[in-house]
Amino acid sequence: MVTSRHRKVFPNPAATADCPSVPPQAPSRDADFHELRRSRRRFAATATLLSVGGYLLYVVLSYFDPALMNTRVAGHLTLGLIVGLAQFAVIAATAALHTVHLRRRLEPITDRMRDQQQQHGLRRQRPAPPTASEYRTW
Repeated sequence: MVTSRHRKVFPNPAATADCPSVPPQAPSRDADFHELRRSRRRFAATATLLSVGGYLLYVVLSYFDPALMNTRVAGHLTLGLIVGLAQFAVIAATAALHTVHLRRRLEPITDRMRDQQQQHGLRRQRPAPPTASEYRTW
């Protein structure tokens, strides 16, 4: 039996497995789990560097070369204003690429892991939320 911090008791997943011939494996030991984490970290690092790098470039150019940023492109429209507004496009592109990355790379892996867990009976129901008497006070 496994006891959670809310003192609810759950059956041992290994004891209820439908496939006793294949021992259940902790998800953290699965190669798919490591691939999932690696892919998520790689995308997050790349997206963060590109987004923050673009914004940092805007700030650095504004500070060190104000003449370039004040160059008029058309009427009252300056290069600095265009680069500043382009930050919104960078954020929108980052969000769109994140969605595409989730659908193409991460969801197939999570679906495969979920199917493996269901096949071995490892999927547990979420515990019921604690009652008012189980909440801890500060």
